Amino acid sequence: MKSNASVMLALQRSVGNGATRRAVSQSLTVQRDRAELDAAYRDEVSAGEWGKAAVRLNGFNDTDINARVKDLGYDQRTLLLAACPDWNHRVRRPALDMNYKEDVAAGRLEQAAGLLNGFDEPDMISRFGSLPVEKHLALLIACPASAKRVLEIGLRLQPKQKTRVWPVADFIAIWEKLHGRTMTPDEKNDLSRGCIGITSLNLADGAPDPPLGLSFDSFEHARAVSRALNDILATAPTVTKYGEAVGLHPLLSQLTGVVSALPSSNPAEWRAVVFSKRFYANQNPDWNKRKKADTRSFKPNPDTGQVDMSGYKYRGRPDPSEGPGAEMVNFDYGWYDEATNTWWHANHSEPGMKVYQSTLKHYSQPLLNFDRQVFTVALARK
Repeated sequence: MKSNASVMLALQRSVGNGATRRAVSQSLTVQRDRAELDAAYRDEVSAGEWGKAAVRLNGFNDTDINARVKDLGYDQRTLLLAACPDWNHRVRRPALDMNYKEDVAAGRLEQAAGLLNGFDEPDMISRFGSLPVEKHLALLIACPASAKRVLEIGLRLQPKQKTRVWPVADFIAIWEKLHGRTMTPDEKNDLSRGCIGITSLNLADGAPDPPLGLSFDSFEHARAVSRALNDILATAPTVTKYGEAVGLHPLLSQLTGVVSALPSSNPAEWRAVVFSKRFYANQNPDWNKRKKADTRSFKPNPDTGQVDMSGYKYRGRPDPSEGPGAEMVNFDYGWYDEATNTWWHANHSEPGMKVYQSTLKHYSQPLLNFDRQVFTVALARK
Protein backbone atom coordinates (compact mmCIF):
# COMPACT_ATOMS: atom_id res chain seq x y z
CA MET A 1 0.00 0.00 0.00
CA LYS A 2 1.31 3.45 -0.86
CA SER A 3 2.12 5.85 1.98
CA ASN A 4 0.38 9.23 2.25
CA ALA A 5 3.65 10.85 1.28
CA SER A 6 3.80 8.75 -1.91
CA VAL A 7 0.22 9.69 -2.78
CA MET A 8 1.00 13.38 -2.21
CA LEU A 9 4.14 13.15 -4.35
CA ALA A 10 2.21 11.47 -7.16
CA LEU A 11 -0.46 14.19 -7.05
CA GLN A 12 2.15 16.94 -7.07
CA ARG A 13 3.89 15.43 -10.08
CA SER A 14 0.65 15.00 -12.05
CA VAL A 15 -1.22 18.25 -11.33
CA GLY A 16 1.16 20.58 -9.50
CA ASN A 17 1.42 21.84 -5.96
CA GLY A 18 -1.49 24.32 -6.14
CA ALA A 19 -3.93 21.83 -7.57
CA THR A 20 -2.83 19.23 -5.05
CA ARG A 21 -3.49 21.57 -2.13
CA ARG A 22 -6.97 22.31 -3.52
CA ALA A 23 -7.79 18.61 -4.04
CA VAL A 24 -6.66 17.69 -0.53
CA SER A 25 -8.54 20.65 0.95
CA GLN A 26 -11.76 19.66 -0.83
CA SER A 27 -11.41 16.04 0.33
CA LEU A 28 -10.89 17.10 3.92
CA THR A 29 -13.85 19.47 3.68
CA VAL A 30 -16.12 16.68 2.39
CA GLN A 31 -14.97 14.36 5.19
CA ARG A 32 -15.50 17.06 7.80
CA ASP A 33 -18.96 17.96 6.40
CA ARG A 34 -19.96 14.29 6.34
CA ALA A 35 -18.79 13.82 9.92
CA GLU A 36 -20.69 16.91 11.05
CA LEU A 37 -23.81 15.75 9.18
CA ASP A 38 -23.56 12.31 10.77
CA ALA A 39 -23.01 13.76 14.26
CA ALA A 40 -26.02 16.07 13.92
CA TYR A 41 -28.18 13.18 12.66
CA ARG A 42 -27.17 10.93 15.58
CA ASP A 43 -27.88 13.70 18.07
CA GLU A 44 -31.37 14.08 16.61
CA VAL A 45 -31.98 10.33 16.78
CA SER A 46 -30.83 10.27 20.42
CA ALA A 47 -33.14 13.18 21.23
CA GLY A 48 -36.10 11.58 19.43
CA GLU A 49 -36.33 14.46 16.97
CA TRP A 50 -37.47 12.19 14.15
CA GLY A 51 -38.70 14.85 11.77
CA LYS A 52 -35.34 16.62 11.87
CA ALA A 53 -33.50 13.30 11.60
CA ALA A 54 -35.48 12.34 8.49
CA VAL A 55 -34.63 15.64 6.80
CA ARG A 56 -31.00 15.33 7.90
CA LEU A 57 -30.80 11.85 6.38
CA ASN A 58 -31.79 13.25 3.02
CA GLY A 59 -28.39 14.97 2.93
CA PHE A 60 -26.55 11.64 2.70
CA ASN A 61 -26.06 9.58 -0.43
CA ASP A 62 -28.38 6.60 -1.01
CA THR A 63 -25.90 4.04 0.30
CA ASP A 64 -25.45 5.95 3.56
CA ILE A 65 -29.21 6.48 3.91
CA ASN A 66 -29.88 2.76 3.56
CA ALA A 67 -27.18 1.88 6.07
CA ARG A 68 -28.44 4.31 8.70
CA VAL A 69 -32.09 3.38 8.21
CA LYS A 70 -31.18 -0.29 8.58
CA ASP A 71 -29.26 0.43 11.81
CA LEU A 72 -32.34 2.02 13.37
CA GLY A 73 -34.32 -1.21 13.64
CA TYR A 74 -38.07 -1.71 13.22
CA ASP A 75 -39.41 0.40 16.10
CA GLN A 76 -37.25 3.44 15.44
CA ARG A 77 -37.99 3.20 11.70
CA THR A 78 -41.67 3.35 12.60
CA LEU A 79 -41.07 6.61 14.47
CA LEU A 80 -39.01 7.94 11.58
CA LEU A 81 -41.78 7.12 9.09
CA ALA A 82 -44.41 8.81 11.22
CA ALA A 83 -42.41 12.06 11.21
CA CYS A 84 -40.92 11.87 7.71
CA PRO A 85 -42.20 14.62 5.34
CA ASP A 86 -44.17 13.32 2.35
CA TRP A 87 -41.67 14.77 -0.10
CA ASN A 88 -38.74 12.89 1.41
CA HIS A 89 -38.98 9.74 -0.74
CA ARG A 90 -35.25 8.91 -0.51
CA VAL A 91 -35.69 8.25 3.21
CA ARG A 92 -39.30 7.09 3.30
CA ARG A 93 -38.95 4.37 0.65
CA PRO A 94 -36.14 2.33 2.28
CA ALA A 95 -37.71 2.69 5.74
CA LEU A 96 -41.06 1.46 4.40
CA ASP A 97 -39.41 -1.39 2.52
CA MET A 98 -37.43 -2.67 5.50
CA ASN A 99 -40.40 -2.63 7.88
CA TYR A 100 -42.71 -4.12 5.24
CA LYS A 101 -40.34 -7.05 4.67
CA GLU A 102 -40.00 -7.65 8.40
CA ASP A 103 -43.79 -7.67 8.80
CA VAL A 104 -44.24 -10.13 5.93
CA ALA A 105 -41.54 -12.43 7.29
CA ALA A 106 -43.11 -12.35 10.76
CA GLY A 107 -46.63 -12.95 9.42
CA ARG A 108 -47.87 -9.50 10.50
CA LEU A 109 -49.85 -9.18 7.28
CA GLU A 110 -52.28 -6.48 8.36
CA GLN A 111 -49.34 -4.23 9.27
CA ALA A 112 -47.55 -5.22 6.06
CA ALA A 113 -50.60 -4.21 4.00
CA GLY A 114 -50.75 -0.85 5.76
CA LEU A 115 -47.11 -0.20 4.93
CA LEU A 116 -47.60 -1.35 1.35
CA ASN A 117 -50.16 1.42 0.99
CA GLY A 118 -47.31 3.92 1.38
CA PHE A 119 -45.63 2.89 -1.88
CA ASP A 120 -46.46 4.14 -5.35
CA GLU A 121 -48.23 1.70 -7.66
CA PRO A 122 -45.16 0.31 -9.52
CA ASP A 123 -43.39 -0.38 -6.20
CA MET A 124 -46.53 -2.00 -4.83
CA ILE A 125 -46.89 -4.24 -7.88
CA SER A 126 -43.23 -5.22 -7.61
CA ARG A 127 -43.66 -6.28 -3.98
CA PHE A 128 -46.84 -8.22 -4.69
CA GLY A 129 -44.96 -9.98 -7.47
CA SER A 130 -42.32 -11.26 -5.07
CA LEU A 131 -44.90 -12.90 -2.78
CA PRO A 132 -45.94 -16.55 -3.07
CA VAL A 133 -49.54 -16.86 -4.28
CA GLU A 134 -50.81 -18.04 -0.88
CA LYS A 135 -49.24 -15.11 0.94
CA HIS A 136 -50.51 -12.68 -1.70
CA LEU A 137 -54.08 -13.81 -1.03
CA ALA A 138 -53.55 -13.90 2.73
CA LEU A 139 -52.27 -10.32 2.69
CA LEU A 140 -55.39 -9.18 0.80
CA ILE A 141 -57.64 -10.89 3.34
CA ALA A 142 -55.72 -9.26 6.20
CA CYS A 143 -55.64 -5.86 4.50
CA PRO A 144 -57.32 -3.11 6.59
CA ALA A 145 -60.24 -1.27 5.00
CA SER A 146 -58.18 1.92 5.22
CA ALA A 147 -55.81 0.48 2.61
CA LYS A 148 -58.43 0.02 -0.11
CA ARG A 149 -55.85 0.97 -2.73
CA VAL A 150 -53.79 -2.09 -1.75
CA LEU A 151 -56.87 -4.29 -2.10
CA GLU A 152 -57.73 -3.00 -5.55
CA ILE A 153 -54.20 -3.27 -6.91
CA GLY A 154 -53.64 -6.67 -5.30
CA LEU A 155 -56.91 -8.00 -6.69
CA ARG A 156 -56.08 -6.65 -10.13
CA LEU A 157 -52.94 -8.78 -10.11
CA GLN A 158 -55.06 -11.87 -9.51
CA PRO A 159 -55.40 -14.39 -10.96
CA LYS A 160 -51.77 -14.88 -11.85
CA GLN A 161 -52.89 -17.95 -13.77
CA LYS A 162 -56.29 -18.37 -15.49
CA THR A 163 -58.41 -18.49 -12.36
CA ARG A 164 -58.25 -18.27 -8.58
CA VAL A 165 -60.51 -19.98 -6.05
CA TRP A 166 -61.87 -17.98 -3.12
CA PRO A 167 -63.67 -19.63 -0.21
CA VAL A 168 -66.98 -17.86 0.36
CA ALA A 169 -65.85 -16.53 3.76
CA ASP A 170 -62.78 -14.94 2.17
CA PHE A 171 -64.87 -13.44 -0.63
CA ILE A 172 -67.20 -11.90 1.95
CA ALA A 173 -64.24 -10.50 3.90
CA ILE A 174 -62.81 -8.84 0.78
CA TRP A 175 -66.24 -7.55 -0.30
CA GLU A 176 -66.80 -5.95 3.11
CA LYS A 177 -63.41 -4.23 3.04
CA LEU A 178 -64.02 -2.85 -0.45
CA HIS A 179 -67.51 -1.62 0.47
CA GLY A 180 -66.56 -0.36 3.92
CA ARG A 181 -69.44 -2.13 5.66
CA THR A 182 -70.68 -5.51 6.85
CA MET A 183 -72.63 -7.68 4.44
CA THR A 184 -76.20 -8.01 5.67
CA PRO A 185 -77.91 -11.38 6.26
CA ASP A 186 -80.13 -10.77 3.21
CA GLU A 187 -77.07 -10.07 1.08
CA LYS A 188 -75.40 -13.25 2.31
CA ASN A 189 -78.53 -15.20 1.41
CA ASP A 190 -78.46 -13.61 -2.04
CA LEU A 191 -74.79 -14.50 -2.47
CA SER A 192 -75.46 -18.11 -1.44
CA ARG A 193 -77.37 -18.65 -4.72
CA GLY A 194 -74.02 -19.08 -6.50
CA CYS A 195 -73.00 -17.32 -9.70
CA ILE A 196 -76.34 -15.57 -10.09
CA GLY A 197 -76.05 -14.50 -6.45
CA ILE A 198 -72.69 -12.80 -7.02
CA THR A 199 -74.15 -10.71 -9.84
CA SER A 200 -77.37 -9.96 -7.93
CA LEU A 201 -75.41 -8.95 -4.82
CA ASN A 202 -73.33 -6.45 -6.78
CA LEU A 203 -76.28 -5.00 -8.67
CA ALA A 204 -78.15 -4.29 -5.41
CA ASP A 205 -81.22 -3.35 -7.43
CA GLY A 206 -83.77 -5.25 -5.34
CA ALA A 207 -84.75 -7.55 -8.23
CA PRO A 208 -84.79 -11.34 -7.68
CA ASP A 209 -82.77 -11.98 -10.85
CA PRO A 210 -80.41 -9.82 -12.95
CA PRO A 211 -82.18 -8.00 -15.82
CA LEU A 212 -81.40 -9.21 -19.34
CA GLY A 213 -82.96 -6.43 -21.43
CA LEU A 214 -79.63 -4.89 -22.53
CA SER A 215 -77.78 -8.01 -23.66
CA PHE A 216 -75.17 -8.08 -26.43
CA ASP A 217 -73.12 -10.56 -28.39
CA SER A 218 -69.72 -9.24 -27.30
CA PHE A 219 -67.99 -7.66 -24.35
CA GLU A 220 -66.91 -4.78 -26.59
CA HIS A 221 -70.52 -3.93 -27.50
CA ALA A 222 -71.58 -4.07 -23.85
CA ARG A 223 -68.68 -1.90 -22.74
CA ALA A 224 -69.51 0.75 -25.32
CA VAL A 225 -73.09 0.89 -24.08
CA SER A 226 -72.09 1.01 -20.40
CA ARG A 227 -69.68 3.88 -21.06
CA ALA A 228 -72.33 5.83 -22.94
CA LEU A 229 -74.83 5.33 -20.12
CA ASN A 230 -72.33 6.36 -17.47
CA ASP A 231 -71.57 9.54 -19.38
CA ILE A 232 -75.27 10.42 -19.15
CA LEU A 233 -75.62 9.35 -15.51
CA ALA A 234 -72.59 11.45 -14.58
CA THR A 235 -74.63 14.58 -15.36
CA ALA A 236 -77.10 13.63 -12.56
CA PRO A 237 -80.12 13.92 -14.86
CA THR A 238 -83.76 13.69 -13.90
CA VAL A 239 -85.66 10.68 -15.20
CA THR A 240 -87.04 12.86 -17.99
CA LYS A 241 -83.61 14.21 -18.93
CA TYR A 242 -82.22 10.68 -18.85
CA GLY A 243 -84.81 9.57 -21.42
CA GLU A 244 -84.16 12.60 -23.60
CA ALA A 245 -80.39 12.02 -23.55
CA VAL A 246 -80.84 8.37 -24.51
CA GLY A 247 -83.10 9.37 -27.40
CA LEU A 248 -80.49 11.77 -28.76
CA HIS A 249 -77.49 9.46 -28.35
CA PRO A 250 -76.22 7.97 -31.65
CA LEU A 251 -75.61 4.52 -30.11
CA LEU A 252 -78.19 4.24 -27.34
CA SER A 253 -81.05 5.49 -29.49
CA GLN A 254 -80.65 2.41 -31.74
CA LEU A 255 -81.25 0.00 -28.85
CA THR A 256 -84.40 -1.26 -27.16
CA GLY A 257 -84.96 -1.26 -23.40
CA VAL A 258 -82.48 1.46 -22.46
CA VAL A 259 -85.01 3.78 -20.84
CA SER A 260 -86.84 0.95 -19.05
CA ALA A 261 -83.51 -0.33 -17.70
CA LEU A 262 -83.41 2.60 -15.26
CA PRO A 263 -84.82 1.60 -11.85
CA SER A 264 -87.68 3.85 -10.76
CA SER A 265 -85.67 6.25 -8.61
CA ASN A 266 -83.05 8.98 -8.85
CA PRO A 267 -80.73 8.26 -11.86
CA ALA A 268 -77.81 9.73 -9.88
CA GLU A 269 -77.95 6.68 -7.56
CA TRP A 270 -76.99 4.28 -10.33
CA ARG A 271 -74.06 3.33 -12.54
CA ALA A 272 -73.91 1.13 -15.62
CA VAL A 273 -72.07 -2.18 -15.20
CA VAL A 274 -71.52 -5.36 -17.20
CA PHE A 275 -72.11 -9.01 -16.42
CA SER A 276 -72.16 -12.11 -18.62
CA LYS A 277 -74.63 -14.95 -18.88
CA ARG A 278 -74.00 -18.35 -20.46
CA PHE A 279 -76.98 -20.56 -21.28
CA TYR A 280 -78.56 -23.15 -23.58
CA ALA A 281 -80.45 -21.64 -26.52
CA ASN A 282 -83.21 -24.20 -26.97
CA GLN A 283 -85.87 -23.15 -24.46
CA ASN A 284 -88.65 -25.47 -25.70
CA PRO A 285 -90.81 -26.57 -22.75
CA ASP A 286 -90.87 -30.12 -24.14
CA TRP A 287 -87.84 -31.92 -22.69
CA ASN A 288 -87.46 -34.26 -25.67
CA LYS A 289 -87.71 -31.44 -28.22
CA ARG A 290 -85.20 -29.44 -26.21
CA LYS A 291 -82.47 -32.06 -26.81
CA LYS A 292 -81.78 -30.71 -30.29
CA ALA A 293 -79.62 -27.61 -30.43
CA ASP A 294 -81.34 -24.39 -31.52
CA THR A 295 -79.15 -22.61 -34.05
CA ARG A 296 -81.45 -19.63 -34.70
CA SER A 297 -82.63 -18.22 -31.35
CA PHE A 298 -80.86 -15.50 -29.37
CA LYS A 299 -78.86 -14.24 -32.29
CA PRO A 300 -77.59 -10.62 -32.26
CA ASN A 301 -79.02 -7.73 -34.22
CA PRO A 302 -76.53 -7.35 -37.09
CA ASP A 303 -76.44 -3.57 -36.71
CA THR A 304 -76.19 -3.16 -32.94
CA GLY A 305 -75.14 -6.54 -31.55
CA GLN A 306 -78.13 -6.49 -29.18
CA VAL A 307 -79.63 -9.89 -28.30
CA ASP A 308 -83.34 -10.21 -27.53
CA MET A 309 -83.54 -12.30 -24.35
CA SER A 310 -87.32 -12.07 -23.91
CA GLY A 311 -87.75 -15.74 -24.91
CA TYR A 312 -85.35 -17.04 -22.29
CA LYS A 313 -87.06 -19.21 -19.62
CA TYR A 314 -84.11 -20.45 -17.52
CA ARG A 315 -84.41 -23.99 -18.94
CA GLY A 316 -81.29 -26.14 -19.06
CA ARG A 317 -79.96 -28.57 -21.62
CA PRO A 318 -81.50 -32.06 -21.23
CA ASP A 319 -79.23 -34.66 -19.64
CA PRO A 320 -80.48 -38.10 -20.75
CA SER A 321 -77.64 -39.78 -18.85
CA GLU A 322 -79.39 -38.79 -15.61
CA GLY A 323 -82.81 -39.98 -16.72
CA PRO A 324 -85.97 -38.46 -18.27
CA GLY A 325 -86.54 -34.81 -17.37
CA ALA A 326 -83.02 -34.29 -16.00
CA GLU A 327 -81.19 -31.10 -16.97
CA MET A 328 -77.63 -29.90 -16.91
CA VAL A 329 -76.76 -26.72 -15.01
CA ASN A 330 -78.95 -24.17 -16.75
CA PHE A 331 -76.80 -21.02 -16.65
CA ASP A 332 -73.56 -19.43 -15.53
CA TYR A 333 -73.25 -15.76 -14.58
CA GLY A 334 -69.99 -13.83 -14.48
CA TRP A 335 -69.71 -10.39 -12.84
CA TYR A 336 -67.23 -8.05 -14.52
CA ASP A 337 -65.09 -6.20 -11.99
CA GLU A 338 -63.75 -3.17 -13.81
CA ALA A 339 -61.30 -2.27 -11.02
CA THR A 340 -59.49 -5.60 -11.38
CA ASN A 341 -60.40 -6.45 -15.00
CA THR A 342 -61.48 -9.93 -13.92
CA TRP A 343 -64.71 -11.94 -13.77
CA TRP A 344 -66.28 -13.29 -10.58
CA HIS A 345 -68.41 -16.44 -10.78
CA ALA A 346 -69.09 -19.62 -8.78
CA ASN A 347 -69.29 -23.38 -9.11
CA HIS A 348 -72.84 -23.63 -7.73
CA SER A 349 -75.00 -22.45 -4.85
CA GLU A 350 -74.52 -23.30 -1.19
CA PRO A 351 -73.70 -25.70 0.36
CA GLY A 352 -70.24 -26.24 -1.04
CA MET A 353 -70.13 -23.00 -2.98
CA LYS A 354 -66.77 -21.71 -4.20
CA VAL A 355 -66.12 -18.32 -5.74
CA TYR A 356 -63.83 -17.97 -8.76
CA GLN A 357 -61.96 -14.94 -10.02
CA SER A 358 -61.04 -15.57 -13.64
CA THR A 359 -59.84 -14.09 -16.87
CA LEU A 360 -62.55 -13.63 -19.49
CA LYS A 361 -61.03 -16.40 -21.60
CA HIS A 362 -61.14 -18.88 -18.74
CA TYR A 363 -64.66 -17.93 -17.68
CA SER A 364 -65.84 -18.24 -21.31
CA GLN A 365 -64.23 -21.60 -22.04
CA PRO A 366 -66.53 -24.04 -23.93
CA LEU A 367 -68.79 -26.19 -21.75
CA LEU A 368 -71.27 -28.84 -22.82
CA ASN A 369 -74.06 -27.17 -20.81
CA PHE A 370 -74.14 -23.96 -22.85
CA ASP A 371 -74.16 -22.85 -26.48
CA ARG A 372 -74.74 -19.11 -26.01
CA GLN A 373 -73.04 -16.28 -24.15
CA VAL A 374 -74.27 -12.72 -23.82
CA PHE A 375 -72.79 -9.66 -22.16
CA THR A 376 -75.43 -7.63 -20.38
CA VAL A 377 -75.47 -4.00 -19.29
CA ALA A 378 -77.45 -3.23 -16.13
CA LEU A 379 -77.70 -0.42 -13.64
CA ALA A 380 -76.18 -1.11 -10.24
CA ARG A 381 -76.70 0.94 -7.14
CA LYS A 382 -73.65 3.08 -6.42
